[in-house]
Amino acid sequence: MDDAELLCRYAETADQAAFATLVERRLPLVYSAALRQVGGDAHLARDVAQSVFADLARKAATLAGRPVLAGWLYTSTCYAAAKIVRAEQRRRRREREATVMEEMTRSDAPPADWAALRGVIDEAMRDLNDRDREAVLLRFFENRGFAEIGERLRVGENGARMRVERALDKLHAALARRGIRSSAAALGAVLATEAVVAAPSGLAAAVAAAAPAASTAGAVGLLMSVTKLQWAAGAVVLAAGVLTGVVQQRANAALERDVAALRSVANEIRAEDRRLRAPSSGSDELERLRAEAGELPALERRLRERSDEWRKLQEAGAAARPRRAPTPPRADDAARTVELDAMPRPLAQAAPIYPAALREFGIAGRATVSFVVDANGDVVGAKVVSSTHSAFDEPALEALRQWKFAPGRKGGRTVNTRLETAIVFTMQHEGDDWF
Repeated sequence: MDDAELLCRYAETADQAAFATLVERRLPLVYSAALRQVGGDAHLARDVAQSVFADLARKAATLAGRPVLAGWLYTSTCYAAAKIVRAEQRRRRREREATVMEEMTRSDAPPADWAALRGVIDEAMRDLNDRDREAVLLRFFENRGFAEIGERLRVGENGARMRVERALDKLHAALARRGIRSSAAALGAVLATEAVVAAPSGLAAAVAAAAPAASTAGAVGLLMSVTKLQWAAGAVVLAAGVLTGVVQQRANAALERDVAALRSVANEIRAEDRRLRAPSSGSDELERLRAEAGELPALERRLRERSDEWRKLQEAGAAARPRRAPTPPRADDAARTVELDAMPRPLAQAAPIYPAALREFGIAGRATVSFVVDANGDVVGAKVVSSTHSAFDEPALEALRQWKFAPGRKGGRTVNTRLETAIVFTMQHEGDDWF
């Protein structure tokens, strides 16, 4: 027996042996597709396969009329695998967050020695790129929440969380190269509590008062002749000269590194300024995109005109063509498929006429139609339940009215049966099997 016969037998008589044969026949297709899409995880692939065949059992009555099940099984496998992969990713993220919280709160976690960390933390921070450095500063130096960080960096809350975690790992690696051994979680905890200390009382007022006065001092000519970064470097060198007799050799070396870093940043800013002032190589592409965007209203207007023309042609053809008008059966006259001894079976299926306007623009879609197969096997009472484009409604109904079925049977006699199917409009459709 083929797949359709096995599924019909299961839908009509709950024949477990027939369903087991169908599962054994189609399991390799489903399992191999699931295994590819879950990254080779056999356990997840088993879960996907079980979900797909459970869904097949639930929908057996609806799918029993399909002569080929491979397409439905493959599509269902893709959907189920994507759903399980997303759930697994969320679970792993929650586990990582729980692990980090546990490490931060566990008393036996290796502590970060701030006394050793203080001398090298700024040097390690300079090893980070600008984006990672900003993430660390906002999270651990300013104690910002992930939602606020995401808003400032324009990456969203989850994006901010991931960026902070990556930046902290890079900072942890940079410190490890300098002999600082501790966990990343412990590093984050000590930075959040020790990295920023309160400034001395009155310092803010003194700085605020001294800064404007310094800007009018006699050194204005010198300050105007250098960039802001060069002035900052000179200030650091001057401070080093004043404190030569006080600070230790290590502090002098740190100041020299600061000067070199400031000069490097100044050179980078100059290079970036030259790059921004240079003519953009993408200007032609931008103009092309703008021109194409200007053509969109005309294309949309043309599509509407073609759609209106097609609708008028359809209405004229429908008015000229004689059409039988059977009395639609009442809803309570149509038997449910689960109550039938034998499901309606399609004998002749007319393909729908693809709307010319939508075909020209490559627009595909579908129309889901509810209808009744009466005791003579004719389609009556057809109506569109939903569609991706209103232009598909009438072609789908017109095609469905021409279908012919072997009627459903119950208790040895033919009965009205309500069914629902999707008429698919696609440029790649081949063959005449639409049901």
